[in-house]
Amino acid sequence: MKWWKRGVFSAISLVGGFFSLDCQTLAFGLLTGKGWLGGADGMPGALGQIAGAGMFLAFAAALGGCFYLIRKNASFLPMVQGEEERKRWKGPRMELLLQFCFLVTGLVARFGYLLYIYLPQKFVY
Repeated sequence: MKWWKRGVFSAISLVGGFFSLDCQTLAFGLLTGKGWLGGADGMPGALGQIAGAGMFLAFAAALGGCFYLIRKNASFLPMVQGEEERKRWKGPRMELLLQFCFLVTGLVARFGYLLYIYLPQKFVY
């Protein structure tokens, strides 16, 4: 994969990881009938549960689409193991692992922000 494509996918993975915690928290809030972080009521009833399930599915589809595009744009490196018929393709695995690490880095950064900056200011007595 070219360096600029890798940079674009890395930025998307970091931003996606950073905001995925918000998306999942909002989806859980809609599924349980509570608002953002257990605050005021959001959408009550079946409509909120459908919206929460839709958010989970939309997040999973977006993540799957991003990994599909990474796999599609990754350069394949043929690694011949013994016979010519048994070729192993190594390129996309390393690209997917790199982007998954960026996604987890963004998730950890958002979780650290919530724990050390946002939540202590919100719950000050």
